[in-house]
Amino acid sequence: MPDKLDSKWQQVLDILTQKAADSGTIVKVKESKSNSDRIKLCYDDPFVREHLKSWVHEIVERKRFCKNKEISNQYRTKGNKAYAGANPGSALDLYTKALFYAHKDSEDVYLSYGNRSAVLLFLGKHKECIEDANKALEWSEKDLTRQCRLHIRKAKSFRALGNHSEAQHSLRTASNLFPANIDKLDLKQSKLLSEVEEMLKNVPPPADDEDSNETASSEVVLQHLKNSFNPNSKLIGASDSVEMRKSAKKGRHVIATRDIELGEIVFFEEPFTFVCLPDPSHLHCQFCCRRTHNPHP
Repeated sequence: MPDKLDSKWQQVLDILTQKAADSGTIVKVKESKSNSDRIKLCYDDPFVREHLKSWVHEIVERKRFCKNKEISNQYRTKGNKAYAGANPGSALDLYTKALFYAHKDSEDVYLSYGNRSAVLLFLGKHKECIEDANKALEWSEKDLTRQCRLHIRKAKSFRALGNHSEAQHSLRTASNLFPANIDKLDLKQSKLLSEVEEMLKNVPPPADDEDSNETASSEVVLQHLKNSFNPNSKLIGASDSVEMRKSAKKGRHVIATRDIELGEIVFFEEPFTFVCLPDPSHLHCQFCCRRTHNPHP
C-alpha cells in the first residue's frame, strides 16, 4: 500500500501524472484509440490503482463534522460576527458548519437553521429561507419571539416569490402567537407585533394566477439547453457547427463548419462519473455535485 496521500485531489493527480510520465505510461495513454482503452490502461497499472484506492479510502475514513456542541457553538458565534460585519457569504458557510457539528435534534441544530434562514433572506434565496425557517420552527414552540421572527422571514420570502396568500398566512400565524392583551407583551414582542401588523397592511391580495415558483430551476434550464442543442452525428458531445480535423502541425483539433452565434452551445457533455472534492463538499450535493445554499446534515 502506498504512503498516505494528501487528500487534495489535484496533488493526487500530480503524483500519478509524474509517475506516468516517468514510466512511459502517459505515452501509451496518448496512443490509445478510445477512452475505455485509456481507463483500462490506467487502472491496470498497479501504482495508479493502489494510489486511487488509497485516496478513496482516506476520504471515506476522514471523519468530517463529528458532532461536537462546543465546535458548533464556535462556528455559530463566528457566523453571528460575520453577519453583523456585513459578510453574509462567510456567515452562510459558518452557520452551515455549525449545523453540521450540532448533535441531532439538539437546540443547536434549530438555532443554526434559524440563523441561516436570516442570511438566506438577506441573499435573496427565498425558497431556501422558507425551508430553513420551517426547520427552525420545529424547535421554537416555547419561544414566541423567535417564532414570530421566523414567520416574518417566511412572509418576506413568500412575498418576494409572489405568493401573497402564503405571506398573509405566515403573518397571521405570527400575529396569533401573542395574547390579545398587548399590555402583557414585552418591548421586543410589541415591536414585532407592530411590524407584523404593518406588513399585513402592505401585502397585496392573492391573485388568481399567483405562481409561487422562483426563477427557472436548473433542471428546466438544462432541459432548455438540451432542446436547443443540435448534436453532431460523428463527434459525440459536439454540435453540428463543428467537425474534427487532424493535421501534422496541430494534431487532432476542432474547426467551425459555419458561423457560430454568440451564446450558442458548441459542446454539451454529461460526465459518466464524478466525485465531489473534499474542500467544498459540504456546500455541494453529494449525488449531483450541484451547489446548494442550505445543505442539511
